[in-house]
Amino acid sequence: MGILLPTALKNAEWHPTSIYDLGWTDFSTSSDTRIMYISETGDDDTAQYYSPNDAEIGSDPFNPSGTILPFATFDAAYANVQWGAPDWILYECGGTFEGTMTMEASGRSEEEPLLIGNYGSASASALPIVRGTYTESDSWTGYGSPITTHTWATNSELAYISVVGLDFYLEERNPDFVSYTGALSSGFGIYIYAGGGDSYDADIHDWLIEGCRFRYLQGACNIRSTDTGYVSNITFNRCTVDTQYINDNADGHCQGLICTGVTNLNLIENIVYKGGWLNESDGTDPVGEATVFNHNFYISKCHDVLIYRNVSLCPSSMHFKFATADGYDASDINLLENLCVNGEIMASLGGNNDDEYRFSNILVQGNVICDYGYIYPTHRSISYGIEMYDWDGGTVKDNYILNATETSCLGVVMENTQRDVTIEDNLFYNVYQKSLYVGSTDSSERSNNIIQNNNFYNDDSEASYSLNAEVMDGTGLTLSGNNYYSATDNYGFEDSTGEITFEEWQSTYEATATNESKAFVDITRNTATYNSSVMGGTESVDAFVATCLSQSILNWVEGYTAENVLAWIKAGFEEA
Repeated sequence: MGILLPTALKNAEWHPTSIYDLGWTDFSTSSDTRIMYISETGDDDTAQYYSPNDAEIGSDPFNPSGTILPFATFDAAYANVQWGAPDWILYECGGTFEGTMTMEASGRSEEEPLLIGNYGSASASALPIVRGTYTESDSWTGYGSPITTHTWATNSELAYISVVGLDFYLEERNPDFVSYTGALSSGFGIYIYAGGGDSYDADIHDWLIEGCRFRYLQGACNIRSTDTGYVSNITFNRCTVDTQYINDNADGHCQGLICTGVTNLNLIENIVYKGGWLNESDGTDPVGEATVFNHNFYISKCHDVLIYRNVSLCPSSMHFKFATADGYDASDINLLENLCVNGEIMASLGGNNDDEYRFSNILVQGNVICDYGYIYPTHRSISYGIEMYDWDGGTVKDNYILNATETSCLGVVMENTQRDVTIEDNLFYNVYQKSLYVGSTDSSERSNNIIQNNNFYNDDSEASYSLNAEVMDGTGLTLSGNNYYSATDNYGFEDSTGEITFEEWQSTYEATATNESKAFVDITRNTATYNSSVMGGTESVDAFVATCLSQSILNWVEGYTAENVLAWIKAGFEEA
């Protein structure tokens, strides 16, 4: 178990480097593995566990060759799990299972995890559906989280667990389902929690969540530690997250996936759609209404983070929200080669509090955001690229911010305390208003910040307004070799004195600045044209999104991964 990450992405000290490669994980039984099968037709009274060498199992435990005696419930199957052993609990594909899986036992090691997975032949849409326990009370009517952690004992450990190929789905919360009520509550798909009070010291580590689907819940996963708990080495790989929401926003904020206080967090090749919302914020239907506080990924107070080649689609507001809290920081965050479609903001690393230099050693590289304005969940007409607040060392490099043409647009924002930060080799194409904004707040606490060799480019002659760059305070800032071009006459630069000309910009801030017109290979490239030109489908964002959401462990099409889509879009925006 584990992921072997390219050394260019992660230092080997951050993660074991033994047996994972990017892609799907291969699982093998050990000599002492117990295998428990669960089926809709199972019987807890007659069921039994199996050893890998039992005749009924055959050569493939995921497809037993003989007649087996499955369990009907998780609790009965779990009663046979050995603590610290590589036991397997497998749900039958095509079935629907209700109940809470409270995890209390660990696997043996990274190579020999406790596995919760599936068995049996299945079609691409027939993963086993798992649902939490139904509860009805004055304050709650709905289903709890299907998987939770049991960490209430002092000094408890819960480690080496893999959850693979399950479909966490509440069809009653899907408006397309015939029995949709619009009022049913839901827990998270998986709730991993370490801590609980001064007397607790929980240690949760080395979990893999892979190839699962999370549909119409309160959130795919809530993974968090407290001051008295510890969560580390969590990998979320090739999962599909579709439409997470809470009924009433007065009850809190909802995210597609939320991680708090995790060390060594890996989010790799996932597909996340409509994190935090069901209905647009137009007053038509308040259930799951989009807000500015709901996002696809919410990462708070985390360290040693890799977010790599995810496809993030149509969030309520942000694709990637990074936060800290008073007295807490975040470090070693790597946001690499992700595809972001629609949304208000690609990535924000800041906000929430004003602590100095709270984000350290940050790398934002190779990401693409496109198709702004496809839908407006919050009904705010904004399109931002990257927000940077209070960084202590970091690089923003080789990103493509494409066609941000809404009423309020910003390519990259640098504000508050900043030191040892480099922004280089990015393309800001058709970003109306301000491609670059450097604010004045806490500018005395800035040093050694470099913005170089970026292309701030607007070739839309019909744009009503295009401001290439605004620097309100250049303290601690060096600009060099950037290109600023706009096809409209209504463009320019600003600083604390007001509007300035390109020549004044050169003389005051950047002698090596250019304003050259350039030709690109194919500026029409986006997800819609990719879907038609490369994949042979309908030319629409709708069609692209729908096909992405059909991805699963049983039907994974490489053509709809971020790696392939990014390569094609980027090639179109290379200089001809």
